[in-house]
Amino acid sequence: DVMVSFRQLDQAWRTLSHQLSQSPGLSREAIASVERLDRIDREVGKLFQVEPTLDRRELLRQLATLSNAFRNLIDELLIAPTGGTKIAQLVTDSRKVQQQVQRVEQVVLENYPYEQIVIEYSRFTRMWTTLLDQLRTYDDRYVERQVRYLVDANNSVKLLLWIDNKSDRAMLQQMAS
Repeated sequence: DVMVSFRQLDQAWRTLSHQLSQSPGLSREAIASVERLDRIDREVGKLFQVEPTLDRRELLRQLATLSNAFRNLIDELLIAPTGGTKIAQLVTDSRKVQQQVQRVEQVVLENYPYEQIVIEYSRFTRMWTTLLDQLRTYDDRYVERQVRYLVDANNSVKLLLWIDNKSDRAMLQQMAS
């Protein structure tokens, strides 16, 4: 069936296009070619009345990985040798962010459209960015390791949703310095 083939091609192209757009050092000609192919993909999608094709199974798998990484972060915070109100607040904030990840999972499971998934994920991103800033000030190698796992898991989800991930790379570099 032509529609099935187009959906598969659309999904593969969007993933490749996103990876290319995230690649540093691409020539202007290459960037222009990718943008031209993106426009063609959107035009053909409109003709066939096909929305962006998400790999929902893989997206759910990556969201579960992200949620588990938050659970591990919370565990590391709870056993941290230096407790106090700062740790308690970090645990509370981490749980709230994890709940938003679970909300995104629910939206995906209930087959909401792509735009709604991105809206919910954007809420997560705002919460995560705030938490990441707070975690940057906390000096614990185990917590830092969990933060790296979270950044990686977040980047995997963003790749599947075709969302730019440059901001997380910058934050991770700040944490490393």
